[in-house]
Amino acid sequence: MTVFSVVNYLIYLAKENKDDELGNLKLQKLLYYCQGIYLAAQKKPLFYEELENWEHGPVVKEVYRKIKHDNYLSKSKLEYSELCENSKKIISDVYNIYGSLSAWKLRDKTHSEAPWKNTKKNEIISIKNLTTFFKEEIKYFLEKSDDIEDKASIDEHMKNKPHTYISHEKLFSNV
Repeated sequence: MTVFSVVNYLIYLAKENKDDELGNLKLQKLLYYCQGIYLAAQKKPLFYEELENWEHGPVVKEVYRKIKHDNYLSKSKLEYSELCENSKKIISDVYNIYGSLSAWKLRDKTHSEAPWKNTKKNEIISIKNLTTFFKEEIKYFLEKSDDIEDKASIDEHMKNKPHTYISHEKLFSNV
């Protein structure tokens, strides 16, 4: 699957949610979380373009260039038909959790995470590093979520934790 189907679906979600903050920086970080969560949940990549370690966090170079030079975010016709319902569900869940964060908060968050920290500048962030990190983050959440009495407060509880958070129900609802 091409990364631009994922990009188009994220743009669609942002427009539906009247997210005026969706620019190249925020979109790149959402792609990173989509890829990582998808790898952990589905055991295969969501898209095959590579994420690289750039100064402001993980970046898919092809997306960066297209958005920077083609005014891609204002595109009116968004094609994402190659995404299956399960892929759209995971992308939507990632957007619903991380889309409310600003581009700079997402940037700072990725800078605190192993895939970015353990990759040299301008080098490719490996699928193996992404998979390992996000699988561990999911395990951490599952262990910690049992300690919380009110499951409705999990989002609030996990918001400020230094690790990635996605609920067990959302992550595995289509697995």
